[in-house]
Amino acid sequence: MKAFVLTIRHSGLRIGNTIALKRERVKGNKLFLYTQKTGTPVHVPLPPAAVAALEKLNGDTEHFFTSGKAKPQTARANWSRYLDTVTVYDCSGLKSRLIAEGLESPPLKVYDRKVWAAV
Repeated sequence: MKAFVLTIRHSGLRIGNTIALKRERVKGNKLFLYTQKTGTPVHVPLPPAAVAALEKLNGDTEHFFTSGKAKPQTARANWSRYLDTVTVYDCSGLKSRLIAEGLESPPLKVYDRKVWAAV
């Protein structure tokens, strides 16, 4: 969960794109992407905490957050259910859970299966 939230927070990726993120896209502390509109290559710097969290993810798959075997809709639904377990920012202890995981600053908010982070 920490790697997922940190990746969204610092990359600006949408949830679906984060789920589909391939390991080959992260080199050192840079995330390599193409812009949607023009296809321009972009290297997004990731902070050490995000890189460390991604490196801790074990797996022999080419993706960080999915096996790649499920349909994208299924993977998205699974992650949406997982994000639902953390409910809304100020409810059910999420704020204290985020503080415990070092994710409190800048504020992070989860609304209706969408993660919004102030960058």
